[in-house]
Amino acid sequence: MNNDKRSITFEEELWKNATEGDFDMFMNYFSREDIDVNWADQEFQRTTFYRACGHGRIDIVKAMMNDKRVDLNKETNQKGTPFFIACQQNQIQVVKELLNSQRIKLNQPNHRGATAFFIACAKGNKEIVQLLLKDKRIDVNKSHCQEGTPFYIACQNGFLDIVLLLLEDGRIDFNKPTVEGATAFFIACQQGHLEIVKKLLDHPKIDPNKTTARRVSPLFLSCVKGDLAMVRELIRDKRINVNLPSQDRATPLLIACSKGYYDIVACLLEHESIDVNQAVIDDATPFFIACQSGHVDIVKLLLKNKKVNVNATTKIGVSPFWITCKQGHLEVVKEIFLSKREIHISKQWNGKTPL
Repeated sequence: MNNDKRSITFEEELWKNATEGDFDMFMNYFSREDIDVNWADQEFQRTTFYRACGHGRIDIVKAMMNDKRVDLNKETNQKGTPFFIACQQNQIQVVKELLNSQRIKLNQPNHRGATAFFIACAKGNKEIVQLLLKDKRIDVNKSHCQEGTPFYIACQNGFLDIVLLLLEDGRIDFNKPTVEGATAFFIACQQGHLEIVKKLLDHPKIDPNKTTARRVSPLFLSCVKGDLAMVRELIRDKRINVNLPSQDRATPLLIACSKGYYDIVACLLEHESIDVNQAVIDDATPFFIACQSGHVDIVKLLLKNKKVNVNATTKIGVSPFWITCKQGHLEVVKEIFLSKREIHISKQWNGKTPL
């Protein structure tokens, strides 16, 4: 009974000295033959080696790595390994030492599916990322169960320096999507990381049109958000499909008209490939939507474009002028008349004229 108590005390002292004590004190306990060097605390199941790695105790790490009793990969209750915590805490010297060993499981994920490489990218630990990229054993594309690949998380978190490193590595799958279909390029646009988007557009392997599972493209998303700077940057790229519709067939132009983003509408109208009349499922055009929503400035802008079909009706036969009157948008009605465009003002729907 007394021996059991003494053994537990030695192990707890070893565990504490891994982060707080001096090296000689640590070795006094570590050199004992009757001590369990892989003992872990009850709360999180962290071993002495795990703690030493996380706190950057390179002297202790080296000593423990030279002892075959030590389980260098023993996980916590959240499946975090010593290598994982060293990368997470940006312990560069410890990571260098661990990479020199063939005993370390470099791609072991934690309980959420994140690897050491993923967490280094997620935290913006540039020097760690550089070290790991040099090791061919590292799986650079292993996905987090929810948050995508290491490349995806670097783009999401806005770490430009890490994104640039990854863009130079031929192993990276730049277009690998999350379970919801979002790519790294998509998330960079969503987060508004303009400088990252610029660098991604410069890379030939990036697919700037890849949509999510709901068929939302990066350009469409940027129009939804009203991010004018992002829209301008995107449509400069000749690969961008400016008319790529969403699940309900709404185009970037249509959604910009719907939300009243005048500057974005003006920007899109300048694009040589824009389809000004592409409609949604019910055949409502961008002009119809602008009229229905009462966005008078956008209506004026569209009326000046001779390609806009100002009389195109929905699937059930409702015209833009009819819906404008129905909604009571007087200023829009005035602009329609002032435009001198040929408007079918007598067009009926359900037996009723606009007037």
